[in-house]
Amino acid sequence: MRARLLLALLYLGVAAPVSAQAVRIQASVDRARTAPKDPFSFTVVVESEKIVGASDLDLGLPNGIQVLRQSSSTSTSIQIVGGSMTQTRTITSTYTLQAEEAGTYVLGPVKMEHEGASYASKAVRVEAVKGLARPRTSSPSNAGSQSSARQLQEIEKNLFIRSTVDRDVVFVGEQVVVSYDLYSRFQLQNVRYGHLPSFTGFWTETVFDASRLEQRRTVVDGQAYNRSSLKKVALFPTAAGAHELEQLEVQCDIPVRSRRRSLFDADDFMGFDPFKTQQVTVRADDVSIVVKPLPKGAPETFTGAVGQYSVSVEAQPREVRQGDPITLIVKVSGRGNLHAVGAPRLGFDERFKAYDPKTTLESRFDGQSVVGHKTFEFVVIPSVAGDVELPPIEMAYFDPTSSTYQKATGQPIVLHVLPAPKQESVSVLASSESIRLLGEDIRHIKGDVGNLVDEGGMIHESPWFLAFQAIPVVGFLGALIWHRHRSRLLGDVAYARRRRSRREAQKRLAESERLMTAGEAGPFHSEIDQVLSTFLADRLNLSERGLTPDRAARALRDFGADSEAITLVVGILQACDLARFAPDPASDADMQALLDRTREAIETLGRLT
Repeated sequence: MRARLLLALLYLGVAAPVSAQAVRIQASVDRARTAPKDPFSFTVVVESEKIVGASDLDLGLPNGIQVLRQSSSTSTSIQIVGGSMTQTRTITSTYTLQAEEAGTYVLGPVKMEHEGASYASKAVRVEAVKGLARPRTSSPSNAGSQSSARQLQEIEKNLFIRSTVDRDVVFVGEQVVVSYDLYSRFQLQNVRYGHLPSFTGFWTETVFDASRLEQRRTVVDGQAYNRSSLKKVALFPTAAGAHELEQLEVQCDIPVRSRRRSLFDADDFMGFDPFKTQQVTVRADDVSIVVKPLPKGAPETFTGAVGQYSVSVEAQPREVRQGDPITLIVKVSGRGNLHAVGAPRLGFDERFKAYDPKTTLESRFDGQSVVGHKTFEFVVIPSVAGDVELPPIEMAYFDPTSSTYQKATGQPIVLHVLPAPKQESVSVLASSESIRLLGEDIRHIKGDVGNLVDEGGMIHESPWFLAFQAIPVVGFLGALIWHRHRSRLLGDVAYARRRRSRREAQKRLAESERLMTAGEAGPFHSEIDQVLSTFLADRLNLSERGLTPDRAARALRDFGADSEAITLVVGILQACDLARFAPDPASDADMQALLDRTREAIETLGRLT
């Protein structure tokens, strides 16, 4: 009975025709959610029993999706069923795409015409989310291979950065606190900053900057995470409008997951190989802040203070003589950006002469806002005698909590000014009778000197004396310029990026020349691309991430660069992209020419920006 059943099955296997579709098309993406201007992979697989060409595909890409690059591979498989041989040819085409703007895009269906028949894949939906924090996984030498799309999705669920603001609609000068926190379910290694956001358009006060990770257990959507505070800054906008902060990036290494363990089991560390890691770059969400202008009708005593303030006044000493100096100390205390508080107007009449103040500032963060005080020390000289009252000092400020202008007034101070002392003149009268010769008992040291010669002028008339007097002035001016330069480097990120751009470019060009000498064509072109992209981003205060040739051309065109400079920069970036994916390495002459063009582009951009 068993033998007869086996024979029947064999007969059916031989006699039954092989029903297979002539062409089958499958389309997929490496992830369903991405960020605008962030590349993602669109893979099209064509399976057929006959030879077809991938060039016949109609991708059906919508407007707003740009193709960056494309690659394809071909494989053949042979299957024997019931004595019949079936040969299947598979063409896999991978397209690197990017969405120009945020939105939902439908890719496909991918269509193809073959021998009079039409074939199509299913459509694929991709959502471009502004500020999406998506890890990018690279492959270190000990990682083995790149992470699959499924692993990337698992990483996104278990490792992310949250950026929060205490308010997203403020007035000019009003404080905004931005916090960045890292959430992880991995054993992180070698954690470091990849990119810090550019706070262009804001005065920045750093509240907290982590030097090492201090993890605390927390629960998000029913899952336990290790939460670490990365950075907290207090921002004070300097101009009205819609502002969008760049993303903060953190790079770290995570252990490679074992196949027999679950990635979601954060406490089961036996499922990870501590000697194999993969590098991940995690980006936080974009932060959007709407800044409203200050209302019109500011008082005359308003000097730019926004917040809540009070004023106190003190004079030392209070009893002086007419014409002697008095130190008038005006102390402004409160909450807000004390750096923006200008010197209050004294409003003195001709009875007092005041000089520019000496300013000192102390501030701190009390957990909610920046608080402190700013002290102005004026030198005041009274010109009249008697009991004189200094008029009260008034300072206007804008209170964002009530959206109104308020006034802070210091108390008046009474001075007791004594009259200036009288100058006594002494005159000496001499008559001819009082001057007479008493004797010739004076012996001169050199009685034979006939003429006296002037051996030199006064010391204050010497050029060297005047030169030495200029040394303290030059030193003070140099220290003042250096202090302003350092303050601008700390408070103006765009200025700091421009200052360091040329030095960093020279270092990278030296590394590019070393790679060219060693004959490493691939790393050489990657380094050249990084040199030019980083230099252009630093000079124009752009985000280095996703700086494609088209975006670089638009940025230079908006800045006002000429077509020759734009063509030079775009040509270098495109040449690097082609060389990195070309089958044959570039020659030494081509690499030297590209290096010379890069040096020329950096000099050109340095003069333009």
